[in-house]
Amino acid sequence: MGVGGGEGDALVHAIVSDWRGAGLSSADLALCGFASRLTRSPSRMSPADLERLRAAGFDDRAIHDATQVIGFFNYITRIADALGVEPEEFIARWGLDEGPSFVVPCAVRCTGGPVANESPRSRAEMTGQGGKRIRVTMRWLQILDNLEPFFKEKGEFVFWAKVATDNHGGQVQETRMPSKGHYSISDRPRWNRLKDLDKVLFEGEVTDHLAIELRGEELDMFSANDQLDTYERTFTGPIEDHIAVIQPGDEGSDDPENMSNWRIGYEIEAV
Repeated sequence: MGVGGGEGDALVHAIVSDWRGAGLSSADLALCGFASRLTRSPSRMSPADLERLRAAGFDDRAIHDATQVIGFFNYITRIADALGVEPEEFIARWGLDEGPSFVVPCAVRCTGGPVANESPRSRAEMTGQGGKRIRVTMRWLQILDNLEPFFKEKGEFVFWAKVATDNHGGQVQETRMPSKGHYSISDRPRWNRLKDLDKVLFEGEVTDHLAIELRGEELDMFSANDQLDTYERTFTGPIEDHIAVIQPGDEGSDDPENMSNWRIGYEIEAV
């Protein structure tokens, strides 16, 4: 970020208040998002989080260094809290004199939110901005490869959905599709699409974080089951900005809903 003096102070204040709206570069936004997720919900980290950093221009060494720094600040915060270390004098001028430890400003500069030992509330929640009750509904899916030899017309498929939010204490809802048994699906046109599924995957209150993961596998009797590509997508920022039908074709050639062996369509709606 490379600024100093009063300008640097103003930037740090902006990041502490709302890093998403602080005018950061796309690389800095990606890094702050990574730091926030690692701080608030480390158990939910996945390879997709690393890929987002690589896409923003970070090499493996930079990702390693960033992870070490983020982890260190969360570690030292817990040590300070456990041993009753008093805040240093400079903390008060950032308006954080009631924070849990002397390293809070360092952690907040990266995360824009509470450190790991606090409840996982978003900045919007802490500033009094309420969430919105939403529903995520699976509308359809399409198989592009039934993962069976040419002489077998249809594959037998099972799908799992995991939808989570860090907001309001954290929520996770998991769904199996179908709830029992399997779907028999061909990979031939007109026979490879399950439409009108209308399966509710999540319903709850969300402010600014929603993570969706979808998995599928083709069942084999005499060998290991074949795995479809895993779909992972995280929506950040005001949830109102993401109320939409999410499906292939709405974001160009790199649309994440258009995978190599299946495609999906779902809806995020206010309720």
